[in-house]
Amino acid sequence: MLVNHMKKFLLSCLAIGFFHACSLDPDPGSQLPEPIRSYFLLYNYFQESYDLLWEVEGYTLSAAHTYGGSIMGFVHLDSTAGDITFTTKHPDTGEMILSGNYRLEENKFTMVAVMGNEEDPYLSFDPLNLDPPGSGMIRIRFMHTSGYLDPLDVYIGGSSEEKRVVSNLTYRQVSGYVETSLNDLLHSVVVLPHGSTPGTDSALISNTGSNVLHPDRIYLGVIGHPGHADTTNVDLVFYDQPVEY
Repeated sequence: MLVNHMKKFLLSCLAIGFFHACSLDPDPGSQLPEPIRSYFLLYNYFQESYDLLWEVEGYTLSAAHTYGGSIMGFVHLDSTAGDITFTTKHPDTGEMILSGNYRLEENKFTMVAVMGNEEDPYLSFDPLNLDPPGSGMIRIRFMHTSGYLDPLDVYIGGSSEEKRVVSNLTYRQVSGYVETSLNDLLHSVVVLPHGSTPGTDSALISNTGSNVLHPDRIYLGVIGHPGHADTTNVDLVFYDQPVEY
């Protein structure tokens, strides 16, 4: 349940400055209790030609969600936890594509990602761990968004077995967090079919020298396609995640 009067809310800003989301807050002069907020990050890897509309607990976000984009927002809860419904809709007809009801908690971040297509849509829901990495290190995890790819392995910083940080990542799955150094990430991030040997032509992605990564941060690496109509090429996109210090 949410704050009833204003229809509970909120939002919608691109998720770069995580704590600068827009909201429909009440008049600051009114004497209302301090709101209980829960935050979410939306990711769009839905392979259809149109952008998506999101409806969160009955409130439609004003910004259309483009493929590969991220949106951050928050809801006001009545208590320290509440069940919130996330719905994706067609931007022209308003027709519902799919919907899910998830439990959000006070001051927590939750990731909701849409992938697949109209024939097989899917919503991934996953709480974020905001604990910072060790000093000078990076925490990262990976999400597999392509139904056209088999299970995947991810290597960071080299091709030896100890450099394999993710094994058998299947479509729709989000890996656990991995802590690594910036040097290793700049050296190489290689994605290849599960069980393949690094250094061969089987590598799907070989990423080196990314300038978007910085120490003492948390990242999500999304494995998918560079465009909604592209089911052949594969890329890896890094998204900055919130950190609680």
